[in-house]
Amino acid sequence: MPTLQSVHRRSFGGSWLPRRSEFLALLGVALVLTALVVFYPRFSALQQLPTTSNPQQEQQQLRDPGDISTVRCRKMQDRHMTEASAPHVLCDATNLLVDTSKMRLAKCPAQRPNYLCISKSYHRYKLGAFGASCNWPVLNLNDFPKDHLQDIMESLESYPADQWPQAGAISDTPVLLVTREFKEHTNVFHTLTDILNVYISLRMLGWLGLKRQVVLLDAHPDGPLDGLWAAVAAGGGLDAIAYPWHSKNTDGRPLLARVDALPQQITLFRKAIFVPPGYTSLLYAHLYQDNSCPHATPLFAGFRRFVMEPLGLYNLRPDVKAPIKILLISRKPYEGKGKVVRRIGNEDELVDMLAGMAHVSAELVDLASLSLLEQLSTLADADILIGMHGAALAYTLLMPPHAGVIELWAQDKGIWRCYEHTSAWAGLEYRRWQNTDPTRTRVDAAGSDITTVDVSAVRLLAEELISAVRQRKASQHAL
Repeated sequence: MPTLQSVHRRSFGGSWLPRRSEFLALLGVALVLTALVVFYPRFSALQQLPTTSNPQQEQQQLRDPGDISTVRCRKMQDRHMTEASAPHVLCDATNLLVDTSKMRLAKCPAQRPNYLCISKSYHRYKLGAFGASCNWPVLNLNDFPKDHLQDIMESLESYPADQWPQAGAISDTPVLLVTREFKEHTNVFHTLTDILNVYISLRMLGWLGLKRQVVLLDAHPDGPLDGLWAAVAAGGGLDAIAYPWHSKNTDGRPLLARVDALPQQITLFRKAIFVPPGYTSLLYAHLYQDNSCPHATPLFAGFRRFVMEPLGLYNLRPDVKAPIKILLISRKPYEGKGKVVRRIGNEDELVDMLAGMAHVSAELVDLASLSLLEQLSTLADADILIGMHGAALAYTLLMPPHAGVIELWAQDKGIWRCYEHTSAWAGLEYRRWQNTDPTRTRVDAAGSDITTVDVSAVRLLAEELISAVRQRKASQHAL
Protein backbone atom coordinates (compact mmCIF):
# COMPACT_ATOMS: atom_id res chain seq x y z
CA MET A 1 0.00 0.00 0.00
CA PRO A 2 1.40 3.46 -0.83
CA THR A 3 2.30 5.71 2.05
CA LEU A 4 0.42 8.89 2.87
CA GLN A 5 3.55 10.82 1.98
CA SER A 6 3.80 9.23 -1.47
CA VAL A 7 0.14 9.87 -2.26
CA HIS A 8 0.47 13.49 -1.18
CA ARG A 9 3.61 13.89 -3.30
CA ARG A 10 1.96 12.31 -6.35
CA SER A 11 -1.29 14.26 -5.97
CA PHE A 12 -0.02 17.68 -4.99
CA GLY A 13 3.72 17.79 -5.50
CA GLY A 14 6.27 18.75 -2.87
CA SER A 15 6.93 17.06 0.42
CA TRP A 16 4.60 15.89 3.16
CA LEU A 17 3.49 18.47 5.70
CA PRO A 18 5.09 18.34 9.15
CA ARG A 19 2.98 17.02 12.03
CA ARG A 20 2.11 20.47 13.33
CA SER A 21 0.39 21.16 10.00
CA GLU A 22 -1.48 17.88 9.62
CA PHE A 23 -4.80 19.61 9.96
CA LEU A 24 -4.05 21.69 6.87
CA ALA A 25 -3.96 18.47 4.90
CA LEU A 26 -7.23 17.34 6.42
CA LEU A 27 -8.98 20.58 5.59
CA GLY A 28 -7.60 20.93 2.06
CA VAL A 29 -8.14 18.83 -0.99
CA ALA A 30 -5.58 16.49 0.54
CA LEU A 31 -8.38 15.13 2.71
CA VAL A 32 -10.40 14.19 -0.32
CA LEU A 33 -7.66 12.43 -2.22
CA THR A 34 -5.64 10.83 0.55
CA ALA A 35 -8.28 9.74 3.03
CA LEU A 36 -8.57 6.39 1.29
CA VAL A 37 -5.02 5.80 2.47
CA VAL A 38 -5.51 7.28 5.94
CA PHE A 39 -8.56 5.09 6.53
CA TYR A 40 -8.16 1.35 6.46
CA PRO A 41 -10.35 -1.13 4.59
CA ARG A 42 -12.57 -3.01 7.00
CA PHE A 43 -14.54 -5.41 4.83
CA SER A 44 -14.10 -6.73 1.31
CA ALA A 45 -15.89 -8.98 -1.12
CA LEU A 46 -14.71 -11.20 -3.91
CA GLN A 47 -16.69 -9.97 -6.87
CA GLN A 48 -19.20 -7.28 -7.79
CA LEU A 49 -22.39 -8.23 -9.62
CA PRO A 50 -22.45 -6.67 -13.10
CA THR A 51 -25.47 -4.56 -13.99
CA THR A 52 -27.81 -6.07 -16.55
CA SER A 53 -30.72 -4.58 -18.44
CA ASN A 54 -32.57 -7.92 -18.52
CA PRO A 55 -34.97 -7.98 -15.52
CA GLN A 56 -35.52 -11.74 -15.68
CA GLN A 57 -31.80 -12.43 -15.79
CA GLU A 58 -31.23 -9.90 -13.02
CA GLN A 59 -33.74 -11.56 -10.71
CA GLN A 60 -32.15 -14.93 -11.40
CA GLN A 61 -28.76 -13.51 -10.45
CA LEU A 62 -30.25 -12.30 -7.19
CA ARG A 63 -31.49 -15.80 -6.43
CA ASP A 64 -28.00 -17.24 -6.90
CA PRO A 65 -25.62 -14.31 -6.61
CA GLY A 66 -22.37 -15.81 -5.41
CA ASP A 67 -20.02 -13.27 -3.80
CA ILE A 68 -21.59 -10.15 -5.24
CA SER A 69 -21.40 -7.41 -2.63
CA THR A 70 -18.71 -5.12 -1.32
CA VAL A 71 -18.75 -3.23 1.95
CA ARG A 72 -15.76 -0.96 2.46
CA CYS A 73 -15.10 1.17 5.52
CA ARG A 74 -12.28 3.62 6.11
CA LYS A 75 -11.45 4.73 9.62
CA MET A 76 -9.38 7.48 11.16
CA GLN A 77 -9.33 9.51 14.35
CA ASP A 78 -8.92 13.24 13.95
CA ARG A 79 -7.28 14.49 17.12
CA HIS A 80 -8.72 17.96 16.56
CA MET A 81 -12.25 16.63 17.01
CA THR A 82 -14.10 15.83 20.21
CA GLU A 83 -13.35 12.40 21.66
CA ALA A 84 -17.06 11.55 21.76
CA SER A 85 -17.31 11.75 17.96
CA ALA A 86 -14.53 9.22 17.34
CA PRO A 87 -13.75 7.21 15.37
CA HIS A 88 -14.37 8.97 12.07
CA VAL A 89 -15.55 6.46 9.49
CA LEU A 90 -16.82 6.45 5.91
CA CYS A 91 -18.43 3.30 4.50
CA ASP A 92 -19.76 2.50 1.06
CA ALA A 93 -21.29 -0.64 -0.40
CA THR A 94 -22.27 -2.29 -3.64
CA ASN A 95 -25.31 -4.53 -3.96
CA LEU A 96 -26.66 -3.64 -0.54
CA LEU A 97 -30.02 -4.98 0.62
CA VAL A 98 -32.25 -2.74 2.75
CA ASP A 99 -35.14 -4.55 4.46
CA THR A 100 -37.61 -2.16 6.07
CA SER A 101 -39.52 -4.99 7.77
CA LYS A 102 -36.57 -5.28 10.15
CA MET A 103 -36.75 -1.65 11.26
CA ARG A 104 -38.94 -0.10 13.95
CA LEU A 105 -39.27 3.45 15.19
CA ALA A 106 -37.51 4.40 18.42
CA LYS A 107 -36.65 7.52 20.39
CA CYS A 108 -32.90 6.91 20.34
CA PRO A 109 -30.26 4.93 18.49
CA ALA A 110 -29.68 1.68 20.40
CA GLN A 111 -25.97 2.33 20.96
CA ARG A 112 -26.49 5.95 22.04
CA PRO A 113 -29.33 6.09 24.59
CA ASN A 114 -30.37 9.09 26.66
CA TYR A 115 -29.51 11.82 24.17
CA LEU A 116 -32.32 13.89 22.60
CA CYS A 117 -34.70 10.97 23.14
CA ILE A 118 -37.79 13.04 22.47
CA SER A 119 -39.68 11.63 19.51
CA LYS A 120 -39.89 8.18 17.94
CA SER A 121 -38.18 9.25 14.75
CA TYR A 122 -35.01 7.15 14.78
CA HIS A 123 -34.95 3.49 13.77
CA ARG A 124 -33.89 0.40 15.66
CA TYR A 125 -32.55 -2.26 13.33
CA LYS A 126 -32.85 -6.02 13.63
CA LEU A 127 -30.20 -8.26 12.12
CA GLY A 128 -30.78 -8.20 8.38
CA ALA A 129 -32.10 -4.66 8.15
CA PHE A 130 -29.04 -4.22 5.96
CA GLY A 131 -27.59 -7.15 4.07
CA ALA A 132 -24.72 -8.06 1.80
CA SER A 133 -23.27 -11.19 0.28
CA CYS A 134 -19.61 -10.99 1.12
CA ASN A 135 -17.10 -12.39 3.60
CA TRP A 136 -15.67 -10.34 6.43
CA PRO A 137 -13.97 -10.80 9.78
CA VAL A 138 -15.80 -10.42 13.06
CA LEU A 139 -17.24 -6.92 13.47
CA ASN A 140 -15.91 -4.71 16.21
CA LEU A 141 -18.51 -2.04 16.91
CA ASN A 142 -15.86 0.15 18.51
CA ASP A 143 -14.57 0.74 14.99
CA PHE A 144 -17.66 2.90 14.39
CA PRO A 145 -19.11 6.01 16.05
CA LYS A 146 -22.16 5.63 18.27
CA ASP A 147 -24.06 8.35 16.46
CA HIS A 148 -25.78 5.69 14.30
CA LEU A 149 -23.12 3.71 12.45
CA GLN A 150 -22.78 1.21 15.30
CA ASP A 151 -26.51 0.48 15.01
CA ILE A 152 -26.30 0.02 11.25
CA MET A 153 -23.23 -2.19 11.27
CA GLU A 154 -24.59 -4.36 14.06
CA SER A 155 -27.63 -5.10 11.86
CA LEU A 156 -25.61 -5.83 8.71
CA GLU A 157 -26.11 -9.49 7.81
CA SER A 158 -23.78 -11.49 5.60
CA TYR A 159 -25.89 -13.77 3.45
CA PRO A 160 -24.52 -16.98 1.93
CA ALA A 161 -25.27 -17.23 -1.75
CA ASP A 162 -28.04 -19.79 -1.28
CA GLN A 163 -29.83 -17.65 1.34
CA TRP A 164 -29.82 -14.33 -0.51
CA PRO A 165 -33.29 -12.75 -0.05
CA GLN A 166 -35.40 -11.86 -3.05
CA ALA A 167 -35.41 -8.10 -3.62
CA GLY A 168 -38.72 -6.48 -4.44
CA ALA A 169 -37.00 -3.56 -6.15
CA ILE A 170 -33.59 -2.88 -7.64
CA SER A 171 -32.12 0.62 -7.76
CA ASP A 172 -29.26 1.39 -10.11
CA THR A 173 -29.28 4.99 -8.89
CA PRO A 174 -26.44 5.57 -6.40
CA VAL A 175 -27.92 6.27 -2.98
CA LEU A 176 -26.76 8.30 0.01
CA LEU A 177 -28.02 6.76 3.26
CA VAL A 178 -28.30 9.52 5.85
CA THR A 179 -29.27 9.65 9.51
CA ARG A 180 -29.84 13.17 10.83
CA GLU A 181 -30.15 14.26 14.44
CA PHE A 182 -33.62 15.06 15.77
CA LYS A 183 -34.23 18.83 16.11
CA GLU A 184 -30.74 19.47 14.73
CA HIS A 185 -32.17 18.69 11.28
CA THR A 186 -33.91 22.10 11.35
CA ASN A 187 -30.74 23.93 12.44
CA VAL A 188 -28.53 25.59 9.80
CA PHE A 189 -25.23 24.72 11.47
CA HIS A 190 -26.07 21.08 12.08
CA THR A 191 -27.59 20.64 8.62
CA LEU A 192 -24.42 22.02 7.05
CA THR A 193 -22.35 19.54 9.08
CA ASP A 194 -24.36 16.80 7.36
CA ILE A 195 -24.13 18.40 3.91
CA LEU A 196 -20.37 18.87 4.33
CA ASN A 197 -20.05 15.16 5.11
CA VAL A 198 -22.06 14.43 1.96
CA TYR A 199 -19.68 16.57 -0.09
CA ILE A 200 -16.56 14.91 1.33
CA SER A 201 -18.07 11.46 0.74
CA LEU A 202 -18.93 12.28 -2.87
CA ARG A 203 -15.48 13.73 -3.53
CA MET A 204 -13.66 10.80 -1.97
CA LEU A 205 -15.66 8.17 -3.83
CA GLY A 206 -15.91 9.97 -7.16
CA TRP A 207 -19.69 10.40 -7.10
CA LEU A 208 -19.95 14.14 -7.71
CA GLY A 209 -20.87 13.70 -11.36
CA LEU A 210 -23.38 10.91 -10.74
CA LYS A 211 -27.15 11.15 -10.60
CA ARG A 212 -28.04 10.11 -7.09
CA GLN A 213 -30.76 9.73 -4.49
CA VAL A 214 -30.86 10.57 -0.77
CA VAL A 215 -32.65 8.08 1.48
CA LEU A 216 -33.14 9.30 5.03
CA LEU A 217 -32.85 6.55 7.63
CA ASP A 218 -34.61 8.76 10.17
CA ALA A 219 -38.29 9.71 10.34
CA HIS A 220 -37.90 13.25 11.65
CA PRO A 221 -40.66 15.73 10.74
CA ASP A 222 -40.35 17.90 7.66
CA GLY A 223 -38.21 20.99 8.20
CA PRO A 224 -37.32 24.27 6.46
CA LEU A 225 -33.90 22.98 5.37
CA ASP A 226 -35.12 19.81 3.63
CA GLY A 227 -34.59 21.51 0.28
CA LEU A 228 -30.82 21.21 0.68
CA TRP A 229 -31.12 17.42 0.62
CA ALA A 230 -32.97 17.30 -2.69
CA ALA A 231 -31.36 20.29 -4.40
CA VAL A 232 -27.74 19.86 -3.26
CA ALA A 233 -27.07 16.44 -1.72
CA ALA A 234 -29.12 14.64 -4.38
CA GLY A 235 -28.08 17.11 -7.08
CA GLY A 236 -31.60 18.17 -8.07
CA GLY A 237 -30.70 21.85 -8.34
CA LEU A 238 -32.95 24.87 -8.27
CA ASP A 239 -36.10 23.05 -9.35
CA ALA A 240 -35.93 20.79 -6.29
CA ILE A 241 -35.31 23.25 -3.48
CA ALA A 242 -38.91 24.41 -3.01
CA TYR A 243 -40.54 20.97 -3.29
CA PRO A 244 -37.91 18.51 -2.05
CA TRP A 245 -40.34 15.67 -1.33
CA HIS A 246 -41.98 15.83 -4.76
CA SER A 247 -38.91 16.26 -6.99
CA LYS A 248 -37.70 13.32 -9.04
CA ASN A 249 -34.55 12.22 -10.80
CA THR A 250 -34.51 11.58 -14.53
CA ASP A 251 -35.12 7.89 -13.82
CA GLY A 252 -38.36 8.75 -12.06
CA ARG A 253 -37.08 8.02 -8.55
CA PRO A 254 -37.59 10.66 -5.84
CA LEU A 255 -34.50 12.74 -5.20
CA LEU A 256 -35.30 12.56 -1.49
CA ALA A 257 -37.11 9.72 0.27
CA ARG A 258 -37.55 8.27 3.72
CA VAL A 259 -36.52 4.67 4.17
CA ASP A 260 -39.92 3.66 5.52
CA ALA A 261 -41.54 5.11 2.38
CA LEU A 262 -39.59 2.91 -0.03
CA PRO A 263 -42.13 1.21 -2.32
CA GLN A 264 -40.88 -2.31 -1.60
CA GLN A 265 -40.05 -4.08 1.65
CA ILE A 266 -36.65 -5.21 0.36
CA THR A 267 -34.67 -2.98 -1.98
CA LEU A 268 -31.34 -3.79 -3.58
CA PHE A 269 -29.15 -0.72 -4.02
CA ARG A 270 -26.36 -1.21 -6.55
CA LYS A 271 -24.22 1.54 -5.00
CA ALA A 272 -24.62 3.10 -1.55
CA ILE A 273 -22.76 5.43 0.79
CA PHE A 274 -23.39 5.54 4.54
CA VAL A 275 -22.86 9.26 5.04
CA PRO A 276 -20.89 9.87 8.27
CA PRO A 277 -22.84 11.37 11.20
CA GLY A 278 -23.08 15.13 11.36
CA TYR A 279 -21.52 15.08 14.82
CA THR A 280 -18.29 13.80 13.22
CA SER A 281 -18.03 16.83 10.92
CA LEU A 282 -14.88 18.92 10.57
CA LEU A 283 -16.93 21.90 11.73
CA TYR A 284 -16.50 20.60 15.29
CA ALA A 285 -12.72 20.86 15.19
CA HIS A 286 -10.99 23.19 17.68
CA LEU A 287 -14.21 24.21 19.44
CA TYR A 288 -12.35 25.93 22.28
CA GLN A 289 -8.81 26.09 20.91
CA ASP A 290 -6.81 28.21 18.50
CA ASN A 291 -7.07 27.14 14.89
CA SER A 292 -4.06 25.07 13.80
CA CYS A 293 -4.86 25.97 10.18
CA PRO A 294 -6.18 29.56 10.02
CA HIS A 295 -6.16 29.67 6.23
CA ALA A 296 -8.50 29.38 3.28
CA THR A 297 -8.68 25.78 2.06
CA PRO A 298 -9.65 24.17 -1.27
CA LEU A 299 -12.03 21.86 0.59
CA PHE A 300 -14.28 24.68 1.77
CA ALA A 301 -14.02 26.55 -1.53
CA GLY A 302 -15.24 23.38 -3.21
CA PHE A 303 -18.00 22.98 -0.64
CA ARG A 304 -19.31 26.47 -1.33
CA ARG A 305 -19.43 25.70 -5.03
CA PHE A 306 -21.12 22.34 -4.34
CA VAL A 307 -23.96 24.08 -2.49
CA MET A 308 -24.36 27.31 -4.42
CA GLU A 309 -23.72 26.35 -8.05
CA PRO A 310 -26.79 24.08 -8.46
CA LEU A 311 -28.92 27.00 -7.24
CA GLY A 312 -27.45 29.52 -9.67
CA LEU A 313 -25.80 31.44 -6.82
CA TYR A 314 -22.14 30.62 -7.32
CA ASN A 315 -20.67 32.82 -10.03
CA LEU A 316 -22.36 36.08 -9.13
CA ARG A 317 -20.13 38.97 -10.17
CA PRO A 318 -20.53 41.83 -7.69
CA ASP A 319 -20.45 45.49 -8.59
CA VAL A 320 -17.20 46.61 -6.97
CA LYS A 321 -18.42 50.21 -7.01
CA ALA A 322 -21.64 49.43 -5.15
CA PRO A 323 -21.97 50.19 -1.43
CA ILE A 324 -20.75 47.48 0.92
CA LYS A 325 -23.79 45.37 1.80
CA ILE A 326 -24.01 44.59 5.52
CA LEU A 327 -26.56 42.20 7.00
CA LEU A 328 -27.35 42.21 10.72
CA ILE A 329 -29.03 38.96 11.76
CA SER A 330 -32.08 39.36 13.96
CA ARG A 331 -32.94 36.56 16.38
CA LYS A 332 -36.63 36.93 17.16
CA PRO A 333 -39.24 34.72 18.79
CA TYR A 334 -41.57 33.06 16.30
CA GLU A 335 -44.71 30.98 16.51
CA GLY A 336 -44.07 27.82 18.49
CA LYS A 337 -40.83 29.12 20.00
CA GLY A 338 -41.14 31.66 22.77
CA LYS A 339 -37.59 31.43 24.12
CA VAL A 340 -34.77 32.61 21.86
CA VAL A 341 -31.28 32.70 23.34
CA ARG A 342 -28.62 35.32 22.58
CA ARG A 343 -30.86 38.10 21.32
CA ILE A 344 -29.60 41.62 20.54
CA GLY A 345 -31.34 44.24 22.66
CA ASN A 346 -30.47 47.27 20.50
CA GLU A 347 -30.81 46.04 16.92
CA ASP A 348 -32.21 49.31 15.56
CA GLU A 349 -29.40 51.33 17.10
CA LEU A 350 -26.82 49.01 15.51
CA VAL A 351 -28.46 49.16 12.07
CA ASP A 352 -28.72 52.95 12.19
CA MET A 353 -25.04 53.20 13.11
CA LEU A 354 -24.01 50.91 10.25
CA ALA A 355 -26.28 52.61 7.72
CA GLY A 356 -24.72 55.95 8.60
CA MET A 357 -21.25 54.82 7.57
CA ALA A 358 -19.88 55.99 4.24
CA HIS A 359 -20.78 53.99 1.12
CA VAL A 360 -22.54 51.26 3.08
CA SER A 361 -26.01 49.71 2.93
CA ALA A 362 -27.17 48.02 6.13
CA GLU A 363 -30.18 45.77 6.62
CA LEU A 364 -31.69 43.97 9.59
CA VAL A 365 -32.67 40.50 8.35
CA ASP A 366 -34.77 37.85 10.07
CA LEU A 367 -33.63 34.72 8.22
CA ALA A 368 -36.28 32.56 9.91
CA SER A 369 -38.96 34.53 8.06
CA LEU A 370 -37.43 33.77 4.64
CA SER A 371 -37.64 30.66 2.50
CA LEU A 372 -34.48 28.58 2.17
CA LEU A 373 -33.78 29.93 -1.32
CA GLU A 374 -34.39 33.50 -0.14
CA GLN A 375 -31.92 32.98 2.70
CA LEU A 376 -29.22 31.67 0.38
CA SER A 377 -29.88 34.38 -2.21
CA THR A 378 -29.62 37.06 0.48
CA LEU A 379 -26.27 35.69 1.64
CA ALA A 380 -24.90 35.13 -1.87
CA ASP A 381 -24.20 38.81 -2.54
CA ALA A 382 -23.66 40.06 1.01
CA ASP A 383 -20.31 41.60 1.86
CA ILE A 384 -20.45 41.53 5.65
CA LEU A 385 -22.53 39.43 8.04
CA ILE A 386 -23.00 40.50 11.66
CA GLY A 387 -24.80 38.44 14.24
CA MET A 388 -24.87 36.91 17.69
CA HIS A 389 -23.20 33.53 18.01
CA GLY A 390 -25.76 31.14 16.58
CA ALA A 391 -26.58 28.71 13.82
CA ALA A 392 -27.17 31.34 11.14
CA LEU A 393 -23.48 32.28 11.20
CA ALA A 394 -22.79 28.90 9.58
CA TYR A 395 -23.91 30.60 6.37
CA THR A 396 -20.49 32.27 6.33
CA LEU A 397 -19.36 29.05 4.62
CA LEU A 398 -21.46 30.05 1.62
CA MET A 399 -20.64 33.76 1.40
CA PRO A 400 -18.42 35.26 -1.34
CA PRO A 401 -14.72 34.73 -0.61
CA HIS A 402 -14.10 38.48 -0.30
CA ALA A 403 -16.65 38.80 2.51
CA GLY A 404 -16.30 39.34 6.23
CA VAL A 405 -18.10 38.51 9.46
CA ILE A 406 -18.45 40.10 12.89
CA GLU A 407 -19.51 37.61 15.54
CA LEU A 408 -21.11 38.97 18.69
CA TRP A 409 -20.60 37.07 21.93
CA ALA A 410 -23.06 37.67 24.77
CA GLN A 411 -20.32 36.52 27.17
CA ASP A 412 -16.56 36.49 27.02
CA LYS A 413 -15.95 32.79 27.77
CA GLY A 414 -17.31 29.32 27.15
CA ILE A 415 -18.54 29.81 23.59
CA TRP A 416 -17.60 27.59 20.66
CA ARG A 417 -15.10 29.18 18.31
CA CYS A 418 -16.48 27.29 15.32
CA TYR A 419 -17.43 30.40 13.31
CA GLU A 420 -14.03 31.95 13.82
CA HIS A 421 -12.49 28.81 12.33
CA THR A 422 -15.00 28.25 9.53
CA SER A 423 -14.53 31.88 8.47
CA ALA A 424 -10.80 31.26 8.17
CA TRP A 425 -11.26 28.03 6.20
CA ALA A 426 -13.71 29.78 3.87
CA GLY A 427 -11.20 32.60 3.37
CA LEU A 428 -13.32 35.30 5.04
CA GLU A 429 -12.22 38.20 7.24
CA TYR A 430 -13.34 37.64 10.84
CA ARG A 431 -13.81 39.99 13.79
CA ARG A 432 -15.43 39.43 17.18
CA TRP A 433 -17.02 41.53 19.90
CA GLN A 434 -17.09 39.88 23.34
CA ASN A 435 -19.31 41.17 26.11
CA THR A 436 -17.28 41.53 29.30
CA ASP A 437 -19.99 43.42 31.21
CA PRO A 438 -22.64 41.08 32.71
CA THR A 439 -24.98 44.04 33.31
CA ARG A 440 -25.48 44.35 29.55
CA THR A 441 -27.45 41.10 29.55
CA ARG A 442 -30.94 40.58 30.95
CA VAL A 443 -33.45 37.72 30.80
CA ASP A 444 -37.05 38.40 29.77
CA ALA A 445 -40.23 36.68 30.95
CA ALA A 446 -39.94 34.00 28.25
CA GLY A 447 -36.43 33.10 29.38
CA SER A 448 -34.63 34.73 26.45
CA ASP A 449 -31.30 36.36 27.26
CA ILE A 450 -31.03 39.79 25.64
CA THR A 451 -27.74 41.67 25.37
CA THR A 452 -27.25 45.37 24.70
CA VAL A 453 -24.31 45.44 22.31
CA ASP A 454 -21.59 48.08 22.61
CA VAL A 455 -22.30 50.14 19.48
CA SER A 456 -19.05 52.10 19.63
CA ALA A 457 -16.96 48.94 19.84
CA VAL A 458 -18.82 47.34 16.94
CA ARG A 459 -18.38 50.52 14.89
CA LEU A 460 -14.60 50.27 15.25
CA LEU A 461 -14.68 46.63 14.15
CA ALA A 462 -16.98 47.48 11.25
CA GLU A 463 -14.77 50.34 10.03
CA GLU A 464 -11.76 48.04 10.02
CA LEU A 465 -13.67 45.23 8.32
CA ILE A 466 -15.32 47.44 5.69
CA SER A 467 -11.92 48.70 4.58
CA ALA A 468 -10.51 45.17 4.32
CA VAL A 469 -13.56 43.78 2.52
CA ARG A 470 -13.67 46.67 0.05
CA GLN A 471 -10.03 46.05 -0.89
CA ARG A 472 -10.54 42.29 -1.16
CA LYS A 473 -13.66 42.74 -3.27
CA ALA A 474 -11.88 45.04 -5.71
CA SER A 475 -8.85 42.74 -5.89
CA GLN A 476 -10.76 39.49 -6.36
CA HIS A 477 -13.18 40.88 -8.92
CA ALA A 478 -10.91 43.24 -10.84
CA LEU A 479 -11.33 43.14 -14.61
